[in-house]
Amino acid sequence: MTDSTQSAGPADKGLKILIIHAHGCPPDDGAIRKLLEKAGLSGASIVFATPADVENGSVDPKEFDHVFALLDDDLATDDQLEGGMLGVAQCGMSVTGIWGDGMASEDMHPALQKFGGQQIPWDAEKLLQALDTPAPKTFQSTSGGAAARHDSTHNKC
Repeated sequence: MTDSTQSAGPADKGLKILIIHAHGCPPDDGAIRKLLEKAGLSGASIVFATPADVENGSVDPKEFDHVFALLDDDLATDDQLEGGMLGVAQCGMSVTGIWGDGMASEDMHPALQKFGGQQIPWDAEKLLQALDTPAPKTFQSTSGGAAARHDSTHNKC
């Protein structure tokens, strides 16, 4: 788990953001900050964690305003992925997937098949729309169009 914080600016309203990434693949802090800056969230408090950090309780999703997952091939094969996503869902939250910068896919990412709320491309405007959406709605490809849906398991909890 990595904590990267700054003082909150007026546009971000002191948001606390959890960003889940694949184990062994530290995210590019600079690229993420640049995306958040473009979205007017340069002062948001950001914590990076792996699915295992969420699953084992090292990170409590309830402490955050929003939970994002960096969608890439490494996350899709992370052994603890399902447990981490379940940990977020058990807190009554949903995960918004953000396609990694430069990724190309028209599908729904496997990380979101059971417990994901929405999926967006690497785009500041789409990120702001995701923050303003009280109930997750869309699964978008890296190009911003509708992602091909896969069969998913709906839980009645």
